[in-house]
Amino acid sequence: MNWSQYAIVYDLMADSNPAYQQLLKDFCSYMTGLSIPPDGIILDLGAGTGHFSLLAAQNYPNCKIIHVDQDTKMIARAKEKAHALGVTNIEFVCGDVCSPQLEKGTVQLLLSIHCLYACGSHSQALEQAHLILAPGGNAYFIDPGRYLDIRDWSGYLFKHLVKSRGLLSAVTTFIRGLPVARANRAILRLQKEGVYWTHTTDQFGNALKEAGFKICQLDTCYRGYSDRAICKKTDS
Repeated sequence: MNWSQYAIVYDLMADSNPAYQQLLKDFCSYMTGLSIPPDGIILDLGAGTGHFSLLAAQNYPNCKIIHVDQDTKMIARAKEKAHALGVTNIEFVCGDVCSPQLEKGTVQLLLSIHCLYACGSHSQALEQAHLILAPGGNAYFIDPGRYLDIRDWSGYLFKHLVKSRGLLSAVTTFIRGLPVARANRAILRLQKEGVYWTHTTDQFGNALKEAGFKICQLDTCYRGYSDRAICKKTDS
C-alpha cells in the first residue's frame, strides 16, 4: 500500500465525506468531557494528515501533542496545516506506530484513528499503547473492521456531492480523487488477503481487553464499517 500517493488527496476525501466529518464532530464532543492536565501529553498514532491531532492541539493548547505516522508525505501535509492554523504545540514524529518511542505511563490521551488494521501487528500496537498510557489515562480508538465496499462508498459520496455542490463539481471531485479510489482498491485487496486486520465489533473489543484496556464505550461508526472504543487505563 502506497500511503504517500494517498496523502496527496487524503484531505480531499476527508473534506468531501460527511461520514468522516461526523467522526470529527464526535471526537470534539468527546473532548468536552475530558480533563487533561495543562502539561499533559496527547499521542496520535497513525495520525495521517493531522485531522484529529490538530483538533486536539486546538482544544488543549497547553498540552503537548505527539503526531506519529510512518509516511513522510502524510506528515508533511500535517505540518502545512498546522502552520496555516498557527498551531505550535505539536511534535511530528516519523516512526513505527507499533513501537512509539515514549516512556511508559506518560501519555494522558491516546488516539488511534483508522490505523490499527494496517499496522502489521495490532496486538503489539495495543500492548505498546497500553504501556505508554498513564494510569487513569484515556484512549480513543476507531478502526475499520469490515471489507471496504467501494461501490457503496462511491455511490454514497457521489450522491452527497451532487446534492451539496452540483453535478459538475461532483464529477470534478471524483476525477481529482482517483488516487483515493486506487488506494481503496489496494486496501480491499489486502483486507481479503488477510494482510490487513478485519474484525467484528466484539472481536475489536476483545483485542482491547486482552491488551489491558477498560472499555467504557464500544459501538460502530463510519456507516457501520468501523468500530469505535472509548477506553481507560485503570489506576492499578
